Amino acid sequence: MPLKTKQITVVEMCDWDDLVIKTYSRPYNIQQQEECRDRQMILISVPCAFEEEERYMHNDIPDIGYSEYFGVKFNEWLKRVPAKETKNVRINQDRRIFWHRHFYPNLNTLANALYLEGLIEAGTYYINIDW
Repeated sequence: MPLKTKQITVVEMCDWDDLVIKTYSRPYNIQQQEECRDRQMILISVPCAFEEEERYMHNDIPDIGYSEYFGVKFNEWLKRVPAKETKNVRINQDRRIFWHRHFYPNLNTLANALYLEGLIEAGTYYINIDW
C-alpha cells in the first residue's frame, strides 16, 4: 500500500517575523515568545477563533526588562510605540528582549489581523520555528 501524503503550507519564522515587523513597525520575534520556543512547527488556521485566548492576555506589562508576564492584548501592543534606533541612538539588548520575549500579541489574533488586512489568505499554516 502506498504512503498517504498531503500538502501543507509552511512559513519560515523569519518570513513571518518580517511580515509582522513591516506591517506594524514593532519589534517581533516569534521564536523568543513563550520563554523561547523550541524547534517546532506551530499550526495556525486563518481565520481563527481567538476571542478566548485574547481575553486572557495582559492589558499591559511594565517596561522593566525581565518580567514574569508574557504577551499582551493586540490593541495594547499596537498602542505602545517602540523607541526608534537611529545613527546616534542604539537600542540596547534589554529593550529588544522586552519586546521579543514579553511584549507581543497573541498569535491567533495577529494572524486574524493580517488576514483582515489582506496580507495572508484563509487557510492552514505551519510556522517553522528553527534556529
